[in-house]
Amino acid sequence: MLIDAFMPVYDIQKRHETSVKAATPEVFAGVRALDMSESPLIRYLCQLRGLPKEALTLRGLQDIGFTRLGYREDEEILLGITGRFWTIRGDIVRLKPEEFGMFDAPGYAQAVWNFSIAPAEEGASRLRTETRVRCIEQASYRKFRVYWFFVAPFSFFIRRQCLQLVKRNVTTAP
Repeated sequence: MLIDAFMPVYDIQKRHETSVKAATPEVFAGVRALDMSESPLIRYLCQLRGLPKEALTLRGLQDIGFTRLGYREDEEILLGITGRFWTIRGDIVRLKPEEFGMFDAPGYAQAVWNFSIAPAEEGASRLRTETRVRCIEQASYRKFRVYWFFVAPFSFFIRRQCLQLVKRNVTTAP
């Protein structure tokens, strides 16, 4: 998987998945069309973080500093971001995909977030999202752990909600 190629070693990892009664191309199209603003709670959480409503799509995430690290049609989309997430502004560093794995400036962390789709039983698909975080050095790790203690439950909610939004939109599409 692309996530393994871009971040094989990490400090924190969390995975969520669901089954969707649709073929992988349909589910992948649903991921590409994901609009997190359809969830009032995600909108509220992102507003608290100071993110514009426009950032709540995959394209919008790229506009605020996420990099599309990889893309495999009907299989996986991988986004990455580098910053000091524990600070008010996040201190995002915009990197090109080829720069992402080489970044090693102290005081930062990197996160990758993917959506992957695989065939499952009887025409269904397994939709999974995984988040990994790698802190550049121990000082960053300590700061990130404090931040993560407070943010992790909301992060987990957002990822689970993303899966449910895709599932709902794909299975109710005409």
